[in-house]
Amino acid sequence: MNRLLTALLVSMLFVIAVSGCQEDNSPAKDKRANLIGNENLRLQLKDKDAKIADLQSELDKYTKENATLKAQATKSAEGFMQMFMVTNQKNIALEKENTTLKAKIKELEK
Repeated sequence: MNRLLTALLVSMLFVIAVSGCQEDNSPAKDKRANLIGNENLRLQLKDKDAKIADLQSELDKYTKENATLKAQATKSAEGFMQMFMVTNQKNIALEKENTTLKAKIKELEK
């Protein structure tokens, strides 16, 4: 029992001695860690800002392209509608002419 108590006492003294011998540099280490962390965050923000600028540039490019395509589509649709109207008018004129010619054929057949 004495040996156990002695061993325990020696172990406790060893732990106290070892822990007491360590230098307390934690404020300096914390400051260095904070500086490194801040620098990393600054670099990450710089990288993100560059990506945002690239994406904004790309968005502007596609917005302009979209506006151009819309204008072209509108112009094409207007052209198609104009052709449709002209064709429809010609069709109406041909139907009238067809009706007139059918009437003349009937008169000539009598």
